[in-house]
Amino acid sequence: RLPSGELPLPTRAEMDKHFGVYFTGIGGTGVVTAGRILSAAAEAAGLCVSSMDQTGLAQKGGAVVSHIHFASARDALAAAVIGAAGADLYLSGDIFQAAAAQHLAKVRPGRTFAAIDPEVTPTASMQQSGTSAPDLPALVQAVIEELGEERVVFVDAQRLAERVFSQRVLGNVVLLGA
Repeated sequence: RLPSGELPLPTRAEMDKHFGVYFTGIGGTGVVTAGRILSAAAEAAGLCVSSMDQTGLAQKGGAVVSHIHFASARDALAAAVIGAAGADLYLSGDIFQAAAAQHLAKVRPGRTFAAIDPEVTPTASMQQSGTSAPDLPALVQAVIEELGEERVVFVDAQRLAERVFSQRVLGNVVLLGA
């Protein structure tokens, strides 16, 4: 049951040049949808937005990435892709993707904040080969070592979404709230 009442409007932070969001997960879990919601909210708040989605084998249960840049002015927007150490915010609906070296390369220790679902969503190759999920504590530790414990929040987003909305696919939208 949701609490009654209204949420206060947050104070809008001032941006220095631009802000980069790197959002990764598994295809079919709502990464692209959540990224578009975030982009639409930023535009509604008067920010300029540049984004790109990499869906690759998403329909086959593969990795999905959304690169999103926000800026106060259009000329402050960077290239569409979040480059190495370019993420100010690192979101992942899947700890397996969050701990992968190619994704962790997008964070900058001391600058990047992260919200990550600590659940492993089985990839198509895991399901087809019968491979068991990787060691969860090791994945969590890899993320913490890269970002620092004080800059990461682990949220059981899919389970929260299922409990509140009866749909796990809204877990990535729950991460936006985190």
